[in-house]
Formats: sequence, C-alpha cells, structure tokens
Amino acid sequence: MNPVSNKVKVLVRVRPFLPNEEERSCAVVNGSNLVLQHPRFDNLSYQFDSCYPTDTTQEVLFNSEIEPLLSSVFNGINTTLFTYGVTGTGKTFTMQGSESQPGIIPKSISSIIRLSSTYEDVSIFVSYLEIYNEKVYDLLSPNSHSADLQIREDHNKKIFIPGLSETKLNTVEDFQNAYSVGCKNRITGSTKLNSSSSRSHAVLLLKVERSDPIKKITYRGKLQLIDLAGSEDNRVSGNKGMRLIESSSINNSLFVLKNVVNGLNKGDSRIPYRDSKLTRLLQDSLGGGSQSILIVNIAPGLHFYNESAKTLEFASKSRQIVNKPKAHVETVIIESQEDRRKLLEMYQQKKKQKTGDQKSQSSSTSSTDDNKENTDSNMIRIEEVNNLKGQVEETRAIVEKMRKEMEKSKAPMTPFSKTTEIKALVFKAKSYKKVRRYSDAIICYQQISDLVHERDLKLKLEKKILKLQCLIDNPTYSPETTREVSPIRTLNFDSEHEIIEYENE
Repeated sequence: MNPVSNKVKVLVRVRPFLPNEEERSCAVVNGSNLVLQHPRFDNLSYQFDSCYPTDTTQEVLFNSEIEPLLSSVFNGINTTLFTYGVTGTGKTFTMQGSESQPGIIPKSISSIIRLSSTYEDVSIFVSYLEIYNEKVYDLLSPNSHSADLQIREDHNKKIFIPGLSETKLNTVEDFQNAYSVGCKNRITGSTKLNSSSSRSHAVLLLKVERSDPIKKITYRGKLQLIDLAGSEDNRVSGNKGMRLIESSSINNSLFVLKNVVNGLNKGDSRIPYRDSKLTRLLQDSLGGGSQSILIVNIAPGLHFYNESAKTLEFASKSRQIVNKPKAHVETVIIESQEDRRKLLEMYQQKKKQKTGDQKSQSSSTSSTDDNKENTDSNMIRIEEVNNLKGQVEETRAIVEKMRKEMEKSKAPMTPFSKTTEIKALVFKAKSYKKVRRYSDAIICYQQISDLVHERDLKLKLEKKILKLQCLIDNPTYSPETTREVSPIRTLNFDSEHEIIEYENE
C-alpha cells in the first residue's frame, strides 16, 4: 500500500477445512469478491481489497500484501497490521505460522533486517506485549505478569507505554531469541473450538530509527503487528470459570473496537478510544496518522455461516476508515563546534560547485567585489549560527516541558482519585448484576481488589466473586425478581470501607 493511500486496506483469508470438520463450504472467493452461501438464505456478497481462498500459502500472502509496506517504515511512516476473526479461524497461524510455513511476523522481521543493510545508520528495537483482561503485560520481561503497564499519550498525541522493555536487533537470531521468550509468556488456553486458544491480544512493536547525516534528519517509524484474540460465543465454546472471565474481557474489547469503527464512519465528535486498552493502543492506526492493513480470517464451513457474516460486516465498515499517514522526521540539532565546522565546510563546497563557472569567467573582478563576497559569507555564517542557537533553545524548552509532563504522569494516585475510581467501579458492578452480566461484574470486583489494600476488604470482594461465579456455573439457577432501584442520591465517601458497605446495601 502506498503511503498516499488513505483508507484502511482490508484483506480476507479463508482458512482450510480441519480434519474433523464436515466439508460443506459457505464461502466462495472470486477475485476481490467473496460470497457467503446458505441453502435457506439469500447469498451475501462482499467486496474487499483482496480475498484469498483456502489454498493460499503464507508466502503468497506476504509477498503480495505485506512486503511492499515495509520499506515505508524506514521513511518514518508508522504501519499497523492486525488480524481479526472469531476463535479458531487461523489468526495466530497467519501471524506466527510454523517452522515449515513462517507467518507474517517472522517474515516481516527478516525483511526489515535485510532492508536495514541498504542504509548507513539504522537502529532496530523490538517490544512484545499482551493485553490480558484489560491489563497490559510486557512479554519480554523476566516477570512478565508482575506489573500492569499504563498506556500514555505525549504532548504530540503519540501513544507510548512507559516501562515497556526494548531489545535491540542486529540479526534475525536476536529476534528469534526474544520472540521465543515472549511466545512462551503469552497466555493460552483450551476451549471446545480451539485446543490452544489465545486468551489475550498480542502486540509486537518494532521501532526503526534511520539517520541521514547529509540532511541532518532522523526518521522514526513504527511497525505494529497485532494478533487479536478471537471473539467467542460462550454457548458454543463451553467456557466456564476463568475461561468465561477471559472471554468476557475479549468480547468487550472487540465490542469497543466495533464502536470505534462505527463512530469513525459516522463522523462522531467523540470516538471511544479510551473505553478499552486495545482501542487506546490502536488510536493512531484507526483514523490517525498510520497506514493500516486488516486481515480478516473466516472459517469455510457452513456451520460458521453466522459468525462469518458478522465478521465480514465489521470488515466492510473498517474499509471505510480514512487515515492520514505522515512521516515522523526529526531534525538533528547541531551543538558541538566540530559539527558546526563540518556544516560550514559542506556549505562552502556546495557554493563553490554552483559558482565555479562564474568565478572562472570573472577572474578580473575588483578587490571591492572580493570584500563584498567575504562580507556576505560572514553574514551567512553568523545567520546559521544564530539559527542553530535558536534550535538548541527551542529543543531545551521542549525537553523541559516533556520532563514536567512525565513527572506528572508518574505521580501516585491521590486518595481522592482512588476513592472516585473505586466508587465508579462499584456502580458499574451493581449495574452489571442487575442485568445479570455477572462476568463483567466479576471483572469490576477484581479491579477494585487491585486498588484496595485492607485484608478484610479483599476477603469481602473474594466472597462476592465466588458468589457470582456460582451463579454463572450453576445452569439451573433461577434469578430472583429484580428489586426496585432506589432514586439516585448524592454519595460522599471518606474511605474504601464506606464504598464497600454501600455496595452491600
């Protein structure tokens, strides 16, 4: 995809039939068109940028769609590629692949490292994270699940994650060593639909910095390769207990992703990026300054007809999103006397090349003209030095402003803000329980437990979680009549104890 293209590029890949599946196909690929067929319904026809049938190899997909994008990363263009689909449709295989058929991630890294050899000064760094139950974990860290990382936004509205580790890559072997550690740390589980189902969204982040010593600029591009966890119907997947909580978190983040896509297509003034960690991370990729490509995976069987139709509807809406890719370029500030001297020498050489012919023809010019030329040269040098001083002062001011903002972002949560967050979570939990969304209520209680430190409060929250878990696991449970909701009143809490007691009312 050329960086001047604006809309998100959408591809559809139909996975092959599995050995235990009945080979009754509902998906028919014809060029860039895909038709869903069902014996009892009318055909549904969709058009995308490209469609790939069941016999498509990893090599064909990568060479046709992905590799042409990678060179733009060296020019400072941020690029995002992510897969979408229900669980068991081959998203992780498309991204990771196998030893015999490497996927998009290993092929992209190999291509990036190969391209870096064609430039003089290039640095490549890799990070790997997962979003599990709305918490961000560093998969390259030795204690990968010990800290929940926060997603921040700098003064230039760029998304970043403080504390996320980076590993410098010089060879493909460096990446393979780091990536194998990250894959082992990623959380997976077994369901009825997939024996090794991904229980989190995985994001591989590649930063490429290329310096141009002649132009005195640095290009900073990012490549995000995202393997989304698949949406799940718990009635089909048979999820219970912790699997049900994970599924609820996955479905909720994908629901927010759909809301973001709908909001962008409608032109809403507020786009709910902040409603989920996933959409917050994708903020620049959906409606922002990145070029993006979405690979939609579907299953071929008639049994998956409804899920495939919902997935393709989402893909059609995503295709209408307009991005405005821009290059991230920084001017190198020249501060040392040596750098200034080299800059003046380069300027004089260029000037001699341009005026060499004129000087040969005007050898009989007077000394007055020579003095004037020297005066002009000195004035140019003084102007260049003054400009450089201004750049240095401007850069120092920006650095000082960024330092103050980072200190503010690292400030500990005050008791008032902590109490306010707990109050909001309690209100959400009660609302979820009233509509019998017990899995969502459990997630709220778990988040409250992370905020409080008193042992008795944690025990109360654990009892509530166990009670809700029993309601979920017991299929014969008959819900009691919903009691009337008391009128809304103003609540003023002085401590976490009062909040929990209010929740018990």
